[in-house]
Parts: sequence; C-alpha cells; structure tokens
Amino acid sequence: MRLQRPARADSTAADRDWRRRKRQNWGDFGSAQSYEQRIGRYALGVDQEMVAALLDGAGRTVLDLPCGAGRMSHQLMAAQPRTLVSADYSSGMIEVAHRRLNNPVTRCDAFALPFRDRCFERILTLRLVFHYSDPRPILSEAARTLGPGGELVFDTLNAFSTRHLTEWLLRIFDRRRVAAGLSFARPAEVERMLAATGFEVLRCEARYLLPTRIYRYLPRLVCRILASLERLFPSSLRVLTYWRVVKRP
Repeated sequence: MRLQRPARADSTAADRDWRRRKRQNWGDFGSAQSYEQRIGRYALGVDQEMVAALLDGAGRTVLDLPCGAGRMSHQLMAAQPRTLVSADYSSGMIEVAHRRLNNPVTRCDAFALPFRDRCFERILTLRLVFHYSDPRPILSEAARTLGPGGELVFDTLNAFSTRHLTEWLLRIFDRRRVAAGLSFARPAEVERMLAATGFEVLRCEARYLLPTRIYRYLPRLVCRILASLERLFPSSLRVLTYWRVVKRP
C-alpha cells in the first residue's frame, strides 16, 4: 500500500519514524465522542452491518483492536464470546470504552501485541490498516496471535475511489496532510500483502460511492439511494473494502 510522503534515504528508519508519529497522535487523541460524530451515524451503521455479516458469530476468543469508544465491542458482546478483549492505543478512547462497556479495556500497540501466540479465534481491526503506508507488521502480529483457521476482519481504502481523489486534492492545498495522510490500495495489492503475511481471503465487499464522512450530511433517503447504486460500479471504484481473511495452516 502506498502513501505519498517525503522521500528519505533510509526507508526502514523512515517507516519506523512514520509509525511512531502516528501512534503518538493516536495516543494523545482524547475525544472519542467527536471521533464518532465525524464518522457519522450512517457510516457507523454500515460498519456494524458489515461486521455482523463478515464475522458470522463472534467465536470463542475475540480481539477488538482498535476498539475506539467501544462501539463494535458492544456488538461483539451480544454474540457472547468466551473471551472478548477490547484494546486501543488512545487513553481517551480507552476511558470512554471502559465506561460504555463496563469491562476492562487493554492499552496496546497493534505493531507489538502483548498477547501470546495463537490465543485468538477472531480479530476485528477496523479503521486502522489504512492509516499506515506499510501495514504488514500489523497483519503479521494478527497472524501470530490467531490460532489455526483464525479469522481477521479489517478494512482498506481503495485507490481510484472518490475518497482517494479527495485526499489528493486536499494534499495539494495542505502539505500537512502528507504527514497525517491515508493509504490507498488496489484490491490486488491487498491480496498480495495478505498472502505474504499468511492469510487467505474468504470474502470482501466494497461500500460507498462518496467519502464516508459526506454521508453524515445527507438525508437518510439519499444515503439509501446511493447504497442501492453501489452495485452498478466496480468494487475497485468504491471507497472502502471490508475484508474477511483466514490464517493459513
């Protein structure tokens, strides 16, 4: 997955610094409620719909990372897993999620999970992977902590979508977005990355014709009309792809 950013001589050191600054931004992020407001009620509902369809039952041991303010953990709890671990890197998110869920919430780094090998059956990772230019370390950690046949659900932003075009235009006028920007990838690129980290695709589904945050300003009827039109467009041109993948034996 590629992200435009200033070139550096030592790409490995640049990637480490990139991840460090991103994690620091999330660690300092304190307003969980405003984050959900920016996403919008419609997009939050689509997330819930897709997770319910893709996970098809929570499994016995489940990790929700990043759990954010606990919205998906609350949904996963309804499936009554034997063990549900809600985790995030943001202390602000953790505080709100703890209050909402009335359960402990773990602070951890997706690049170095503090869990033993093969301890989860399912991992849910929404709104994370596309924040990094090289998310393979995140996927590798997920593979390490998943047991045989364990499944991962996550999402990516699609290259050539309206969201990609919007980001490109915004970066022209605000160079600070390069440092805080997003990664966009073709589905084929994601599949190669998954194969390299030990996963096989079970199912994927792309949603949204417009950048997701636009939907919070639209009447619900318009959102439904746009949703019905999505199938007329190639999945590669839609904004967001949800993936359900399984760890290879």
